[in-house]
Amino acid sequence: GIACYGGGKIQLITRGGDVRTILTVSDVGLSVGWNSAVFSPHGSIVYFLAIDQNLTQGVWSIPATGGEPRLVVTVDDPSLLVFSTGISVGADKLYLSIAEYESDIWVMDLEY
Repeated sequence: GIACYGGGKIQLITRGGDVRTILTVSDVGLSVGWNSAVFSPHGSIVYFLAIDQNLTQGVWSIPATGGEPRLVVTVDDPSLLVFSTGISVGADKLYLSIAEYESDIWVMDLEY
């Protein structure tokens, strides 16, 4: 099957084309990153990138049968962004790219 995110829901699509919603993210106060839902290698857990109501960003998991999402990895440095790419799950590891944003402030006088 395929795990995907769209319309505020994480859904599972079977090989036969059946669609089953396992999580409506607004019901639990999460904001999900772009199509970031992936299965664990054994297919029983779905991992996804999200931000909660307290602006905690990280990787969450939910059983493929549905249930409560659980925060697995927290990214608590505001200069880091985990939504820049997707995530990948190996046999015993979770892989994600983290972007670090730094900024310079430029000031100039405007002439009218």
